[in-house]
Formats: sequence, structure tokens, C-alpha cells
Amino acid sequence: MPTALILSDGKPGHENQSKALAEGLGLSFQIQSCTYRNKFRKALSYLCDRLGCFADLTGILPDVTQKIEAERPSLIIGTGSNTFYSLKLLRRRFGIPMGADFSIWDLEEEYPIDPAQFLSQGKATPFAGWKVLGKCIATVCDGKLVYSASGNK
Repeated sequence: MPTALILSDGKPGHENQSKALAEGLGLSFQIQSCTYRNKFRKALSYLCDRLGCFADLTGILPDVTQKIEAERPSLIIGTGSNTFYSLKLLRRRFGIPMGADFSIWDLEEEYPIDPAQFLSQGKATPFAGWKVLGKCIATVCDGKLVYSASGNK
């Protein structure tokens, strides 16, 4: 069965988004903590990324190496800026290809927020019933259509 490795920065909203994506793709998943020990290391990650050099600034490699050697994931997922650099590091280190990841939005469409329509497990929101502008039409992950507002995938 295809699997995903989720890098978690410890923020519940980010972790839930990652879980929902894995479940939506029909993947089982493992969660790996991915946090910087201090703000200096996070700042250094931006510099290293810009220079194209990769160092294990979160200390994630020993744990992840064991998980990947036991079962190579089909996909590595991370949400939030704290996971971005580690995602790039792991993909480069283990040769996991980066696909095209993007969303297409209709910025003119107005619609009410309906928690019953949320794809994630979390349904709590203080914005239920609010009318908002901008609706996601489609999401592509790793070059594959994973969400379509029309329901066609």
C-alpha cells in the first residue's frame, strides 16, 4: 500500500491539513516531528536554501532515515514554513521527486463558508456562514489532480 511521510511542525492545523491530504489520496501515513531548536537555525535554513546547500538543521535525518529505509514513502508532505527546508532536504537526500504542487483559484467567486463541506476532520470555525471571495477550483499535487470543485478527478 502506498504511504506518505508527514513532517509536522507541531501546529495542529498544519498537521490536520497534511493528514487530510494523505487520506484524500488514499495513503496510509506516518508522522515525523520537524522543528527547529531555535530561531537562528530557522533563519540559517533560509540562507542555506538560497545558496543551494542542504544541512540537517532540524536534526530530522537519523529518525527519518530509519523510517525511509524500512518503507520508502510515495510522498513526503509538510505544511507550514517550518517543514519546507526539511522537505527539500529529504527529497534531495533520498531521491524522491518533487512534482508540480499548486492550486487554481477563482478570485471573483463569492460563497458562504460551510463547515459541512470541509474535507478535513476539523469542522470548527468562527467563520461559518460568512461570505468570502475566492474559491479553490482545483489542486494539483505531484503533477496529479487531487481536488476538483466539480468533483471530477
